[in-house]
Amino acid sequence: MFIEKDRLAKFVHNNFLFVYNAALLVVAIVIYLFLLNIPETGGMVKRQFWVSLFVSVFVAAMLGLIPKIYEYCAKYLEAGRITSFFGTSIRINPVRYVFPYRVLLREYREQKTHVWETYFTPDVEPSKIPVPEGVRAWIPFQDIRAAVYVSRLLGRYVDITPKYIVDSDISEYNLDEIDYTMVAIGLGFNWATNLIERFTRQKLFKIVWDESCKFGVRCTDHFIVPGFDVDISDKDRDYSIIARVACPQQECKNSRYFFVCAGRTADGTAAAGYFLQKKWKEILKMYGSGAGDKKDLEKDSMVVVVEHQCSSEQGKEMEMNVQFARKEGEPVVRFFRNEES
Repeated sequence: MFIEKDRLAKFVHNNFLFVYNAALLVVAIVIYLFLLNIPETGGMVKRQFWVSLFVSVFVAAMLGLIPKIYEYCAKYLEAGRITSFFGTSIRINPVRYVFPYRVLLREYREQKTHVWETYFTPDVEPSKIPVPEGVRAWIPFQDIRAAVYVSRLLGRYVDITPKYIVDSDISEYNLDEIDYTMVAIGLGFNWATNLIERFTRQKLFKIVWDESCKFGVRCTDHFIVPGFDVDISDKDRDYSIIARVACPQQECKNSRYFFVCAGRTADGTAAAGYFLQKKWKEILKMYGSGAGDKKDLEKDSMVVVVEHQCSSEQGKEMEMNVQFARKEGEPVVRFFRNEES
């Protein structure tokens, strides 16, 4: 009972103008019913007063309600598009954002010393070495930004707190056994991204390991998208991928899909998350509406290549300058259907 009262109070607080105008509409209806019961011999002046009052209250109520009703209808229709794109499971099962599992090597974890380089160091006695309690893992802030962008989008339509996990949490599963929508953050170092690459038989993208295209000799992860030559000559621009994978849907369960937001650099991963948040409608439209080109949201997987600006400055947000990568003037997008699904 108390929970229902709290929900009602929260609704009224968050929708005060809507409740106020709805109350005005109720008042207008009451006035109208009263008018119907005024006898014809009740007096012209009295009748005109109530008619004027009814019109004033009704118009005031509708001026406030019509925009709100339009907003609710638009949001309802858009929420339907969101669930068709991300899966109906997002309404009952938290979306999982999957990060690569990275922890300090054991020899560092066992040292009783400060193993992290930090911007701020507490002013303590030299004999005391401050160690962050419980901190064993690290996640690039660009990866966090990518997840925040997508969760911000879904948070507008779904009142379920997402979960943030690492790829070791799903290492024992194949994609068929996962019953929730999943967003893999990062490229080759993320086991979830590798699972998705294997499921799509490298028809959407392929993870390769080679020298860094930006920094030279060290080995790192890259991607190859069939039919698209990734240009690495421009040091100020780079590419990322956004993949949406349709796995066999489980009987009697809500639909779920698997996404990848990954760049060849950490900045690229943040750019992919930002682009998915801002351009998901355009990506959805790529499934097409024509009889010949139309793809099946439930069966066809896709990957989109996006182009973004690079940054060598730590913490500088470059993902705002991101757009579809194009080949011969058309966005680079690839579809794949796993016939076993």
